[in-house]
Amino acid sequence: MFKITTHIQKVVTGVLLGALLFPQVGFAAMPLSDERIRGIIQDGVLWLKNAQEKNGHFRYEYVPYEDVYQADDNIVRQAGAFFQLGEIERFDEGEVYDLEKTLRTSLEYFAARSVEGSFEGQKFRCVKADKEFSCKLGTTALVAVGLMSFLEEYPRYRATYEELLEDYVSYMRAMKKEKAGFRYYYYPSRKSQKDIESSFSNGEAFFALVRYGLYAPRDTQSTVIDETFTYLKDETPFDAPLYLWVMAGLKDAHAASPRSEYVTYAERYTEWRLADNARYRASSKNRCPYIEGLASAESILQDSENVVLRTQVRSTLEDMLTETSWLQIKKENVYRAVVDSTGIHIKKLANLERAEGGFLTGFGADDLTERIDYTQHCLSAYAQTLVDVRGGAL
Repeated sequence: MFKITTHIQKVVTGVLLGALLFPQVGFAAMPLSDERIRGIIQDGVLWLKNAQEKNGHFRYEYVPYEDVYQADDNIVRQAGAFFQLGEIERFDEGEVYDLEKTLRTSLEYFAARSVEGSFEGQKFRCVKADKEFSCKLGTTALVAVGLMSFLEEYPRYRATYEELLEDYVSYMRAMKKEKAGFRYYYYPSRKSQKDIESSFSNGEAFFALVRYGLYAPRDTQSTVIDETFTYLKDETPFDAPLYLWVMAGLKDAHAASPRSEYVTYAERYTEWRLADNARYRASSKNRCPYIEGLASAESILQDSENVVLRTQVRSTLEDMLTETSWLQIKKENVYRAVVDSTGIHIKKLANLERAEGGFLTGFGADDLTERIDYTQHCLSAYAQTLVDVRGGAL
């Protein structure tokens, strides 16, 4: 009897220890409460604020179990971090957060890296990283969206920054090709420019122009948006990068002026995206960009008559948010069990203050870093779900 009891105790202890140390393979996911999501957002915002340096640059990738920063960087993801903090300010109607200093410091970082350019008679400014030869369209697009959020929240800065915003918008317009997408790169030192497009940048530029159309409505702006949407809808194949950003743009466009073609496009694209994700369902990687896209699409699909699709999107969204919450480092997650080819290892945080609130790049032994882009995408997914999908508040 003693042996049986001891064996049962060991089994129960093992199950409970596994649930604590390996939460990603734990019990069936339950939807997170609004309060829990608010806590996730609060910690994520704090992590990004703590990652910002004095010049506005965000430390790009942190290794929390070694307390070191990787030397890598990415200017588009720097812009994404700025953009997302701007989105938090837009959601924050109750003024829970005060991100004025953080946003302005980041904005000055990009303003200092904005170079003058011209193409086919149009003059503009675009954001170029210090050691790069070209402006990437997506960088300027996301900085422009973040700048609009900043100016809407703090209108006293409009006299200071609206000219910069207009220059950014002029750049996006200049990169628009006739009856096609946008040029991905702009080389300030060259007169001729390559016609190469990027799914990421096409979606980011579309999103930025939609947001600008709401910020400063103009008939000419509507024409560019409509032409871009038609091209993306009719001429561009489905892929994951475009889905993320085109849904963000369509969400804004549909909220301002509902159209059945927006809903139909979102239905077809989301059905493809759900099917495409099936091959990644067992992945240990952070899937916040995918979840973020679904959260944007869900706002559009509320007008869809496809009940089955709406149910599937909402269920997938809630389940994956719950699973992903275990990737955020919290005070209670000082220890984490990791499995690699040599066995099971228990990792301990080296610096909780730096680590808390950021999202790991995945559950695997090779994914134990916190990168600004993953945390940005996760914050967007949780904030959109709380405010736009559930109708809650920060």
